[in-house]
Amino acid sequence: MKNVHLYMVYSRDTELVGVSEGYGDRHVVKVSKTGACRDETIKASRLPEYLAALSRKGYVLRSQHHFFNEEAATFVLQHPDFPIRPGANYVLFIQPSSVETGIAVVDALVAKCNALKADPQVRTWIGQKLMSSDFLVADVSSPLWALLLAEAAHVSNWAISPARDHMPEASPSSAPAEWQEWLKNFFDITSISRAQRALGWTLSELLSMNESAIPPAEMLIVDFI
Repeated sequence: MKNVHLYMVYSRDTELVGVSEGYGDRHVVKVSKTGACRDETIKASRLPEYLAALSRKGYVLRSQHHFFNEEAATFVLQHPDFPIRPGANYVLFIQPSSVETGIAVVDALVAKCNALKADPQVRTWIGQKLMSSDFLVADVSSPLWALLLAEAAHVSNWAISPARDHMPEASPSSAPAEWQEWLKNFFDITSISRAQRALGWTLSELLSMNESAIPPAEMLIVDFI
């Protein structure tokens, strides 16, 4: 899991310097214009002297605080758990009690699906999500991620933050038609249907489950008598 800091960023022509927010010792990241990165820890007792030295050297404090994205080696306004590649938007995200707990719930859902539990793409995605610090984000690479995270949130009573309005209030497993319609904002119907079939969260599966839960007519008559 990543340790994510919020940084005060000081800039000049040749370099950016980020000083972490908080109390006590501070984490400092320096990024040159060539993309080279260095980091160090500044003792709290040295912080005023360090910031004064930056000012004397012509560094200017940016008005907004930033995160440091290790993958891109740059300071960004967007939390590093979210994709920053051009066009890499997200569908929804959840904030579980911990990343490990969130992944455990997703893993349990995947384990129930024979079509997915040994899928290398799913295992790779879960491994990537374990590197998150706060949020589990479903990007637009597959509707499967949004369905899994939304279901995990419903199972665990975690809030879901969608990228588009009118997201279904019910879980993906109990309202497949509604989720299929909403996911059309991001995906084509073929990929949505394929993901729902892989999970077993389709309208036909739901109807089959409901029918199996209805007692035979003979039992209903006996109970009534």
